[in-house]
Amino acid sequence: MPKIFISHAVKDAELVIRPFIDMLVMGLGVDREEIYFTSGGDIPTGANFPEHIKTNINSAELVIMILTENYMDSDFCLNEMGAAWANNQNIYPIVIPPTSYKILDRSALRGVTNVLMATEDDLPKLRDELEGKNLNGRIRSGEYRTRGKQFLESIEKYNEQRQKEGPFSVPVKVFSKLQNQLKELEVELEEKIDECDAKDDLIEELKKLKDQTAVKHVIRSHNTDESEELQELIDDTKSSLDQLDSIMVSLIFHYRYFSHNYTPAPMDGWSAIHKLAARKFIDQDGNKITINYGHPLVRKADKVLNILSDALEGMSPEVSEQFEEEFGLAPDLSNIDFWQKVLRIRGMELSY
Repeated sequence: MPKIFISHAVKDAELVIRPFIDMLVMGLGVDREEIYFTSGGDIPTGANFPEHIKTNINSAELVIMILTENYMDSDFCLNEMGAAWANNQNIYPIVIPPTSYKILDRSALRGVTNVLMATEDDLPKLRDELEGKNLNGRIRSGEYRTRGKQFLESIEKYNEQRQKEGPFSVPVKVFSKLQNQLKELEVELEEKIDECDAKDDLIEELKKLKDQTAVKHVIRSHNTDESEELQELIDDTKSSLDQLDSIMVSLIFHYRYFSHNYTPAPMDGWSAIHKLAARKFIDQDGNKITINYGHPLVRKADKVLNILSDALEGMSPEVSEQFEEEFGLAPDLSNIDFWQKVLRIRGMELSY
């Protein structure tokens, strides 16, 4: 009978178990015939699967458990663990990163201390364990280090593959909770769809009425969320621009919507530009002006302007019409009137 029983998850066979066994055989001189693991074809054809495993667990001198999330999710693996623990076998758990020692807290091995972490620092402990039980052959230290490095590299590939594939299973409690949340969201979605349908029907009915002023008033009342959100964005943008002087705001407007260099007015215009350069709001190379978007206040203003611009482009027709009626212009940031009337920026100057 084999002396070493490797308890493992079938899903871990290629990238974890086989490199591990190569390390034992090639590095520690363990006879392959002394190792039993189900993925290695060690169960004879026609044999009673559970009985054959039970027999080999009971006869093994050492049961090595390769603990991964796949292992803990497998009822069959947990049965092997329980059988080895119940029979007072010599058990040697090896935890595969990124799984931690805490994985033992939800198993029969809770409180077991002779646990190995599959790391470069802990691999010598495995060698000492097998040597102490006289389960190794001729130790080849150089080969053991090489095979150990290959084993750890294979674990990294294993973890990368698991990240791409995602978890194979989730705990029953988590699944049940997600199922309940899904049902609640489905009900909520149906309610929202019904609300939208009712709103669309209302708008279509209102549009048929003769008093269009009253119709527009009702439609606006049903778009309060979008209107309020737009107003908040306008207020945030104005607040950010108010932290800059009017010439800096003029430069931001100019370079967002014009491709040529900004030229200030001849009378004292360059003085304001020099001051902005001295305060690191801009970079100046002769007559060439470049905005310093690394400055915190400039960066903040540029960010809120981009957010506002996206919101204006995505406005509903109803809110867009409401905006035009209120301000007498289209919701367009490239229009300087928007900056002066909506954002209420004073003292803006265009390029000379």
